[in-house]
Amino acid sequence: MADNTYHVMVTCPQCGRKSDYAMETLIDATMDPKAEEKVFSGSLFTHVCPFCKEEETLTYSCLYHDGARNVLIGFADSDKDLTDFRTALNKGNHRDELDNVLNDWLARCRVRLVTSMMDLQEKVLIFHFDLDDRLVEIAKHYAKIVAEEKQPDLVIDKLMLNRNEDDYAFVVFNEDGIAGEIPFSKETYNMLKQRYETALTGEKSIEIDEKWAEAFLLKKEMRA
Repeated sequence: MADNTYHVMVTCPQCGRKSDYAMETLIDATMDPKAEEKVFSGSLFTHVCPFCKEEETLTYSCLYHDGARNVLIGFADSDKDLTDFRTALNKGNHRDELDNVLNDWLARCRVRLVTSMMDLQEKVLIFHFDLDDRLVEIAKHYAKIVAEEKQPDLVIDKLMLNRNEDDYAFVVFNEDGIAGEIPFSKETYNMLKQRYETALTGEKSIEIDEKWAEAFLLKKEMRA
């Protein structure tokens, strides 16, 4: 497979000097044992100025592949790349050797498409725990409803899965940053799995997020 590392020159916002920034447009956990660590730590998208040591987050579109878990995640960092990823990950292409490999991955993997670094990190974490991200998004939907009913003044912009000592939890984000946590037990996950596993059979969407969960549950209610 061709080299998928590209180099660009970036200007440091602190000292104004230019330096090289390497972008890994294919992160293959099958080949790189540190791939998960790079995603979780954010180092994959961190540029460190070699002159003044200033750190800067620079995201870019890329693919994350984990052959052991049969997972393929596209991270689109622009509207154009989002459109291109939707076409490629839903249908596949046959232009060159990379595309043939990609099509083989598409046939074997759970395919997902995200549009932020945080969402990429969460997807990798979910599959690391061998969870179904569709059930996690459904759980978020219910957790948000219950939390807002109990605390009407609570503003929830986003929920992100995390792991505490004994179980899981959803970290609550709003415009002020982290606003707290909502417990999410393994028992709740297994209950949702029992309730929705059959309905999820054949679900082919690659963009699994809050909007997907709302649409899925609405569709299920209409069929009931």
